[in-house]
Amino acid sequence: MNDERYFIDKTALDNKYLILIDDIRITGMHEKNLVDLLTKSTIRNSRIFLYYAELVNDNIPSSFEHELNTCYVKSLSNIL
Repeated sequence: MNDERYFIDKTALDNKYLILIDDIRITGMHEKNLVDLLTKSTIRNSRIFLYYAELVNDNIPSSFEHELNTCYVKSLSNIL
């Protein structure tokens, strides 16, 4: 997320419970960056992070996340 830019429409989130969904939690940095963004935007909504999977093997380096994100899907046709 360090090179990504986000905009949050605070008014659309008034009185909403936030459910933030991601495919896999490896380092937790994406979650931390989202929490930082919400804090910086003064959004204090209740929230939960949901993941399809979590990597819990300390023998696998955190660089695996980048490899996983860029290994195969280069275009929509790779998914279909």
